[in-house]
Amino acid sequence: MIVKLKISDITIPQGLLPRVLTGTVQEVVERYKEAYELGEQLPPIKVWKRDSQYWLIDGVHRLQAHKLLDREYIEAELVECRDELDFRIRAITENIKHGLSLSAEEIKENARLLFKAGLKDVKEIAKILKRTERAVYYYLEDLIEEEKEALRKQVLELRDSGMRQKEIAERLGLSERHVRNLLSEAEKIEKISKISCSLPPTKEAIKLFSEFLETRGTISVDDWVNFVIETEKKKGIVIEGRPEAFLSGLAGEVRAVIEKYAEDDWEIVEKALQNISWVKELSGLARKNFLQQRKKYWERIREELEEKRRKEALILQRAEEVLRDHTYIFSNWNNLAHHLRSSYQDFAQITESEIRDVLIKHSDRLIAIYEEIPELTEEKWEQIADRKMEYSEAVEVAKGYGRRLPYAIWNIWHTKQETQLTSTHLPSSQLAGSQPALSEEEEDEWVKGWEEAWREEQERKKQEKQEQEKQEKKEFRPIPPEEELERLAGDIYRIVANVMEKYPEYLESWWEEIEREVRDVIKIRKRSQQ
Repeated sequence: MIVKLKISDITIPQGLLPRVLTGTVQEVVERYKEAYELGEQLPPIKVWKRDSQYWLIDGVHRLQAHKLLDREYIEAELVECRDELDFRIRAITENIKHGLSLSAEEIKENARLLFKAGLKDVKEIAKILKRTERAVYYYLEDLIEEEKEALRKQVLELRDSGMRQKEIAERLGLSERHVRNLLSEAEKIEKISKISCSLPPTKEAIKLFSEFLETRGTISVDDWVNFVIETEKKKGIVIEGRPEAFLSGLAGEVRAVIEKYAEDDWEIVEKALQNISWVKELSGLARKNFLQQRKKYWERIREELEEKRRKEALILQRAEEVLRDHTYIFSNWNNLAHHLRSSYQDFAQITESEIRDVLIKHSDRLIAIYEEIPELTEEKWEQIADRKMEYSEAVEVAKGYGRRLPYAIWNIWHTKQETQLTSTHLPSSQLAGSQPALSEEEEDEWVKGWEEAWREEQERKKQEKQEQEKQEKKEFRPIPPEEELERLAGDIYRIVANVMEKYPEYLESWWEEIEREVRDVIKIRKRSQQ
């Protein structure tokens, strides 16, 4: 029956409609709006009258187009549904008939949602979704196994309560043969029920991680570890390996992809992430949550890159100003970095090492700028120099020739200045932390007292070392290699997990450096053993 309904009375039941991932597509809404404006008649929307509400079955884009046109009423066809499951089936069926097609991931997710809602017949789900039974079974494989696992557990509990197989079969509405098979499977699984949190990730571990992502808005090491512990207790299974290390490995792979494509649009980054093998194995909802979280990380990386570029531009601007100054004599990049940081307030939040890295990166360009003002030759300087000349006067003389001072002359002056700064001939007020000068007798006593104190300290350290060695000999016990390896691995996992959580942006470069150093040490040891 076709009726006119107030748009405000129509409910869009979020989570029950088939477009679970893409949602409403604004481009389609705009197209329908234009069609209505041109006087075209589109099919009426379909609704289910549930109590006092009208639940939308089909026509989200048409409904949104009416809202854009500020219309109060819309034509709708009333459809009878038995329950929410029947509503969901009708919504999927209508969507597949016409309109914007569901994506492959949405087809998979709808198959899973129908199964969870109570439709257990794989053949029927395949018919609704217009897919093969084999494809649908692949979508539902893990859920079917979960159902069987729950049934096995129920059978075991009834048996342990003292019920016989015949009584269990009657209670659960199963055949005795089915109950016998379930008991046999349960006993076998009980012996081998383990999930390995290893890398590369196993199918079981990814399934576990997928369950974790389905219920989490954010990912943290503590939440993941607690989830693993709770799952072990709840399902009575054994999870091998360290969850922290597993999460660290996945995070490292994801971070590498995001940083590789950080300057591209999110659509490109998203596709790259979806191409990671284990990401493909996640459920639709888990993948959606995962990508939403990683988008925030990508946005942060983009901001950091923008800030890095801003800093780099500022460093280059200031460096060029300094290098174009006749009075500045370039010696090395460390000195230039120090000069910039100490001369400009802009660099208060930038370290000298950051400045130096930028200078080295653009070294060719900066050296070319510096060489625009050449140095006077030493021969020319000998001709024009006055030995009594102050440094500032010498700089002005060189500037008058459109030149810089020769580096050799600057270096002599610079060395002289450093010597003067560390000389004991300077007044005590010019030496940081200096004390009034001592007489020769006082200095001898001071040196003697220091030597005695040093000898006493050395003797004390020697005695402490001997005591420590004695204690270690008493407490020493051979540690099995596997125990030592387990202990060391635990330390490494905890450190990596901590770094990953607090400083994710630095982990990759930090880990590469550690790996490189370890490999170098191994090479050196191998050579020494040959």
